[in-house]
Amino acid sequence: MTTKELKQKAKENGYTLIEVQKWGDSTDVVLRPNAYYKPKLYPERISEKNSWTIATTTYGSLTVNEVEDLIKGLRLGQKMVGILEALDLSELEAYYIGHDKEELR
Repeated sequence: MTTKELKQKAKENGYTLIEVQKWGDSTDVVLRPNAYYKPKLYPERISEKNSWTIATTTYGSLTVNEVEDLIKGLRLGQKMVGILEALDLSELEAYYIGHDKEELR
């Protein structure tokens, strides 16, 4: 998957690709959730493989509709983690949201 394809997959699942940073043989990917009930996703730094965790937090008392939004957000987070963990990070190109010529138009 290319960086452009990852950017599109992130958008489809309620995330914005903020950065792909190359550090020698390693690659960091930073995503931002686009909605309140979408969880933040973090790479597992202690793992040798490309694995991710989903941040969970207490939202306090929620209405039934808010619980539905939370469940949908967590499911999209799970889907996005599946996409991220299937990536060959070495195929991604460096990217930063503020330096995308298409976004600046």
